[in-house]
Amino acid sequence: SNTIHDNGTGINGGDGINFGNSSSGGEISANIVYSNVGGGINITEGFLIPADGGDSNTIPIAPGGSNNNDVFGNYVGILPDGTIAGNTLNGIKIDKSSGNQVGVSGRNFVSGNLNHGIYLDEIPTGSVSIIRDNFIGTDLTGAASPAGTGNTLSGIFLSNCKLVRIDENLISGNGQDGIQLGNSASNAAADVVSIVNNKIGTDLAGTTAIPNVRHGVNVDNANFVAIGNGTAAGRNIISGNGEDGIAVSNDASNVTIDDNYIGLDITGLTKMPNGQDGINMTGANQNAILNNYISGNTRHGVYVQSAATTSNTIQRNFIGIMIDGSNGGNGIDGIHLNACQQNTIGGTAGNGNTIGFNAGDGIGLHGSNTDDNIIGDNLIGIDASDVLIPNGANGIYIASTATSNEIGVNAAGTSAGNIISGNTRNGILIDGSNNNKIDGNIIGMNSTQLAVLPNGGTYSGIHITGTTASNNIIGGVARNYIAGAHRQQILIDGAANTNTVKNVDLGNAALGATAQSTDNAILITGLGTNGNIVGGVLGTDENNIYHSNNVAVLINAQASSNTVKSNVFEGVGGTSQIYAIKVKDGNSNIIGGGDVTQGNVITTTLANAI
Repeated sequence: SNTIHDNGTGINGGDGINFGNSSSGGEISANIVYSNVGGGINITEGFLIPADGGDSNTIPIAPGGSNNNDVFGNYVGILPDGTIAGNTLNGIKIDKSSGNQVGVSGRNFVSGNLNHGIYLDEIPTGSVSIIRDNFIGTDLTGAASPAGTGNTLSGIFLSNCKLVRIDENLISGNGQDGIQLGNSASNAAADVVSIVNNKIGTDLAGTTAIPNVRHGVNVDNANFVAIGNGTAAGRNIISGNGEDGIAVSNDASNVTIDDNYIGLDITGLTKMPNGQDGINMTGANQNAILNNYISGNTRHGVYVQSAATTSNTIQRNFIGIMIDGSNGGNGIDGIHLNACQQNTIGGTAGNGNTIGFNAGDGIGLHGSNTDDNIIGDNLIGIDASDVLIPNGANGIYIASTATSNEIGVNAAGTSAGNIISGNTRNGILIDGSNNNKIDGNIIGMNSTQLAVLPNGGTYSGIHITGTTASNNIIGGVARNYIAGAHRQQILIDGAANTNTVKNVDLGNAALGATAQSTDNAILITGLGTNGNIVGGVLGTDENNIYHSNNVAVLINAQASSNTVKSNVFEGVGGTSQIYAIKVKDGNSNIIGGGDVTQGNVITTTLANAI
């Protein structure tokens, strides 16, 4: 083993320090490595000097490796007085060697280099390589990154690596990503990597942004990556970066993002936005986003997109909320799905997310083939203490090209009901979408159904609209509870057709008139709004309609061929003369059915029942 200690190596034609020829178990410490034409410190597998005296850096020894070396206490690209004197290539490069430690025994300062700050390439399976407690891209205090201080490319770049730990570093101010794992363009992977307790995009105190220009962490063609470890001690602060906090893409899989602050400062009480999404997942599958605070970001909290993005889970996160429950809203949607399939947001009981204060929808489903996703057990617009945390638009929005999604309880038993209350617009808006299932949700009330907490002032509990909005089933598997809507509890319009509403309580028997909608319980309206069914089978999945303030079920404006059957009406209109069921300017509608299980039961109305 060799020791290189307390040297000044600068303005050389090659590397400042080249630790090759299979040098293992050594130490590189307390050196000042600056302004070299090559890299700063280069640990490699070693090189064979050709007999003809040619370039010594042309023929690598294989197999070999300079393993288990300790690199600490060095100034690489920055001088002890803070002057920037970057090396032309990478600050520290480790190539084809494993078990090396960068910073474990003492902090390295790696800034101002014209390539990556720290670059690990082709690290074989062997001992774990560790990058710990370094300042990468900042000044010596960790408080700032004046012009030229950041490394020109990424703070840390891993290419074709395995078994790497990145712990307790300050990685800020770099010209590309804070950390880049893999590179799909060159088919380079980075597998079995842990990223724990780092500050990425902030100062050392964690209270001021020092942006990396692109993403905080860029997981590009990498697998089995842990970002955070599910504990407060392992939490990363990934905030203030120029683009996404975390980007996961290009077939990355088995990536777990667990218990981080993404878009907040270290206190969790102040927004520190990433410039785009908190987490952006593109072309990635079988990944998990768990237990994070994802708030304050410029665009979406979580953005999941592309047809190859499947089988990901988003569970137990707080999205748009600070740690004290106050407003930390993201700039657009809390969670936005676009052209992706078979992802789970929440799911079974105990795995739901709390989603509030976002400027757009709590959850938005958009884009072609956004299909077969599950949304269950989430609190949307309301927190666990029944305090309203309204999203700025709908609780859940399903666009026309997103189909066959399950909202709430499903037949497979993999999802529980959501509570969707207090949002600025509709509880759920189905905008031209088809074949969705809405089951077992509470909409417009608290968790115990003892208080009315309605969604928006001129909107509905559920709104189904558009000519392609068809074959949606409200209440096919489990009963929904909808109350207090400022417009209709359920509105079907815009030529929506062949939808079914059954197994729903509209209003609340115990709460009486306080839970009724301002307008109708159900309104079916407009030319082409045809073939919808309101009701199921008495004694099995009928609708219960309590204390409607206006006509309980109104069909009007040329809506035709709709069926109202197997509903139970009680207390319609209170003390006012209000119809239970009214058809106005519509044709071929059917009220009731062919046997006693399909008739409507209407009691306690002061006007005509039908």
